[in-house]
Amino acid sequence: MHPAVGSLRGGAGLVDALRVDVAPGRSVVDDLPALHDPPIGPSKLARVSRSRPPDERLHAGQVLAGYRLEGTAGSGGFCDVLRATRLADGAPVALKVLRAKHRGQRHRELQLLREGSLLQSLRHPRIVRCLDAGRAGPWTFLALEWLEGRALSALLERGRLRPDLALDCGFQLLEALEYLHRRGVVHQDVKPDNLLLGPRRRCTLFDFGLARTRTDALQERAGLDPLRIAGSASYRAPEQSDPHAPVGTPADIYAFAVTLHRLLTRRLPSAGAPSARLPEPLRALLARCLAEDPAARPTAAELRRSLHALERTEPKPGDDAGEAPARFGP
Repeated sequence: MHPAVGSLRGGAGLVDALRVDVAPGRSVVDDLPALHDPPIGPSKLARVSRSRPPDERLHAGQVLAGYRLEGTAGSGGFCDVLRATRLADGAPVALKVLRAKHRGQRHRELQLLREGSLLQSLRHPRIVRCLDAGRAGPWTFLALEWLEGRALSALLERGRLRPDLALDCGFQLLEALEYLHRRGVVHQDVKPDNLLLGPRRRCTLFDFGLARTRTDALQERAGLDPLRIAGSASYRAPEQSDPHAPVGTPADIYAFAVTLHRLLTRRLPSAGAPSARLPEPLRALLARCLAEDPAARPTAAELRRSLHALERTEPKPGDDAGEAPARFGP
């Protein structure tokens, strides 16, 4: 056990300690079946497209590259996410489509296609799957698996998560990060907005638009160096704000710590310091993850083992031996 992990008072398990110190009483998010989004209707898609010229609107019932549009599911920085049906087999999918105002911006088109190519190379139950990617007429799109559930950020707006649920989501996120980091992939935008909680507590990491790899010739050709300073400000590691500093897997560990802190307390760490209401051993562990020096942060595998030690359970078998931080230059 790492010396920073320590032990919990009175031999209490981590979940019990969190219930006492952080979340006394009933948590707001107790009923997982209530997490599902309501059905998405065509009127919502019409609202997304209303500001566009008539010849550029997407509408319910329209067929795009073999997918029939049903409604909108959300939006991001430069894309809309639409619910669609794959005509070949009737399967529901999520279409991530570049907005009309970004058409012709080659770096945006390549960024979206690059995200699809990266996702198609990944196979992990905690990472969203990309089924298809390409262009259809003027539209650049990704077809992603349709996932039922709610973003963790939406749940945090309703109230705090139960400690056991927050930790469960944290462990699943670490599984995804271990997998990515072994392959030299840095997500760069880990946060509750990009984590979806579905049935049976399945937590899925998505939105790989800012992800970086060790060797990414397409990114270099597309001139996507602005991705060097990426991620949401509240979750961004210090080195991500320095255009001259190497950014690697420790940046995701920093963002993980901020994310877990929010899941447990609904608050961001204050000035990089974990909340005093958290059990001291957990505070110490999160403080290591939030270290200004990337080299001082644990790897995803080390972090998972430390959390399991706090939880008083043995870690699940995995192929995490020998994991080392990957760092990429500017």
